[in-house]
Amino acid sequence: MKIKKKINQAFEFIKNYRRYKTILANLEKTNNQIKNKYEGCNLEINKEVAKKLLSLGKFSFLPNSGNLGDFLIAKGEFNFFKTHHLDFEIFDKKSPIQNNTFVYGGGGVFVSYWDYSHILKIFQNKAIKKIVILPSSFYECDDLISNLDERFTVFCREERSYKYLQSKQTKAEILLAEDMALVIKKQEKEYSYNKDKISAKDIFRIETNLYIPYIKIYQAITSVLKIKNIRGYKVGFFMRKDKEKNINNAFKSLDISLAAVGNCSDESFTNILSSLFLSSIDCVDIVISDRLHVCIAGAILNKKVLMIDNSYKKLSEVYKHSLSDYKNVKCIKVEDISKEIDSIKNIDKTEDNTQLKDMNYVLEEFVKQYFSYKTNNKIEKMIWSEPNV
Repeated sequence: MKIKKKINQAFEFIKNYRRYKTILANLEKTNNQIKNKYEGCNLEINKEVAKKLLSLGKFSFLPNSGNLGDFLIAKGEFNFFKTHHLDFEIFDKKSPIQNNTFVYGGGGVFVSYWDYSHILKIFQNKAIKKIVILPSSFYECDDLISNLDERFTVFCREERSYKYLQSKQTKAEILLAEDMALVIKKQEKEYSYNKDKISAKDIFRIETNLYIPYIKIYQAITSVLKIKNIRGYKVGFFMRKDKEKNINNAFKSLDISLAAVGNCSDESFTNILSSLFLSSIDCVDIVISDRLHVCIAGAILNKKVLMIDNSYKKLSEVYKHSLSDYKNVKCIKVEDISKEIDSIKNIDKTEDNTQLKDMNYVLEEFVKQYFSYKTNNKIEKMIWSEPNV
């Protein structure tokens, strides 16, 4: 099967070679500057995390894989690492751990709903001398807790997880911090890409592994994104439909987070998908969701955000710890949605949806975006399944 696949790929490359050469010629003629909108990092958030990571020296980093919310967390981590000039390499199981030090990305995987056995296998490698888990939630995860020895520093993104781990009396250092997506600031920066390092084979791999899945994700979001007009405000309902849902949706909704599920290790692709995610949320004035990172995206973009809790109180706990001081964010009960919308006054309105339309890249523009970020140079398939919004 592998030989047949390689033959088919070779045939596709030859068939499209002239088109790729045209794209390369066009890239030669154009300015190699690309502007990206969400490149800022809030230096007031997670100072203790920065201090800990700086003390490690060089380390191997593996972002938590998952849905678009996890891509947003990884985006925050990459912004954070760049801003604090941290020395890291993306974890590769075929390569040695850098400096015997491993950092695992934040998220919500360490709960009883999800399988994280592949992460435990890494943690159980005693050759790794230092392990840091970035801000995460923890719930009914005794199999993880039994592995938390003196090598570990664990950051919790809300107080309940912190008290839960503290009560287990492990040898790990347990600390409180903020969700890593909260460091992201809407701040435009300009990047350049090296035209000379882009080949026809690179474009072929990008189109096959990343661009075609990206366009499917974009089309899935834009085809289902139904923005309701209520009292002159654009209202977006983004309700989850996975194991963590706590209510039965009685209204039309988009579970935007499930538009993409995959590996967040490619910084370039992570940045592109996160920009699509943020641009989609930026189309509305009011965000209503039981997805934590839809709510965090809304908070970052200064939208009016109405948070509804998930099954194990993750949203209300993060709200109490990190978002209760945001004047534009409120945690509510689902039965209070209409009342809360009616009480909203004097919020900024979104003028148009051009920011989302601008994300409908042709291949040439996608290649520019991809190479404007640091890439892992492998250009592998990062999306695991079809969009399921």
